[in-house]
Amino acid sequence: MASPYIFWLPAEPPLWLAPLWLALGLALVGLGRRRPGLLLLGIVATTMAAGFGAAVLRSHQVAAPVIERRLGPVNLSGRVVEVEPRDRSIRLTIAEPEIDRLTAAETPAKVRVVVRGSATAVRPGDWIHTLAILLPPPPPAAPGAFDFARQAYFRGLGAVGFTVAETRVVATPAGRERGFLTSVAALRHTVVERVGRVLEGRSGAIAAALMTGHRGAIGEAELAAMRDAGLAHLLAISGLHVGLIATVIFFAVRALLATSVWLTLR
Repeated sequence: MASPYIFWLPAEPPLWLAPLWLALGLALVGLGRRRPGLLLLGIVATTMAAGFGAAVLRSHQVAAPVIERRLGPVNLSGRVVEVEPRDRSIRLTIAEPEIDRLTAAETPAKVRVVVRGSATAVRPGDWIHTLAILLPPPPPAAPGAFDFARQAYFRGLGAVGFTVAETRVVATPAGRERGFLTSVAALRHTVVERVGRVLEGRSGAIAAALMTGHRGAIGEAELAAMRDAGLAHLLAISGLHVGLIATVIFFAVRALLATSVWLTLR
């Protein structure tokens, strides 16, 4: 309830403020057991404290450095955690980045760069090296417009930019094993590649978007046509994908039950 108002504050509130507010609200609830007005005030205060606390906790969880000025060209290396095919390029999200001119304390948790046609073999989980120009995530283009910088902050993106040299896959440094989410991203990328091999052109791009949520390869003309037809929501991660997963789980469980009379009768 209180979480939207946290963005009105001029600075990030301290983490201890949320439990203090919550304790005050619970105290009012305890004191108001025989006073309806005080009880209502305590419930409202507790609810607001819970929302405020969730927002503050999330902000502290994702806190990471954000570059403040243009950098580059600089040497950039790191692990690719997401590959987004686009119409004439690909967009890479890189975690654990190592960036020239930045200390470890100044290095963002993730960066996102656009590569024009020179890294088609890059897959999620690969460790890459390239030369890039990096910029701070841009603020809203107009008052009240979409705030990409805010979205980037909560996604851990501390820089965006583009490459100016070949992007090469290099050996992964020792002790830098890829995690579960990167493996999931690699599986999604494999699905996109296989769909693209079977269905070429616009059909493949739309089919891949419906299955994985990757919309970058769809041309502007097709996106505009789907928006005009009121079908653009089908390309987002939405109920369609939940339905696909539910269908797979349903038939998998059904097949499992069919293999055992004991399970079926239970």
